[in-house]
Amino acid sequence: MRRRAFLMSAAGATLGRAAVPVYPDHRELLYYLDSRGRRRTVRTPADWARRVAHLHAHMERVMGPLPARSRVPLEMRIHEEAAQANYLRRRLT
Repeated sequence: MRRRAFLMSAAGATLGRAAVPVYPDHRELLYYLDSRGRRRTVRTPADWARRVAHLHAHMERVMGPLPARSRVPLEMRIHEEAAQANYLRRRLT
């Protein structure tokens, strides 16, 4: 019974202010459900963006929020180089 309550609360995931629809078949990605629950075929980039937003909302509901994208440049440093017969091995941090 608790599992069903959890699944029902997961189904109520929200995207902004509107509720995210629950998709019965997770293998079919080329359609989305509109605000009335009607099945619509993905035909435009905007349709695909809506479907991706639904996917992300359900993923975050299950896995937790995705980390923020970092804009910090990487500062790679080479600590050691070793030339081998067919390749160069570098130790980086």
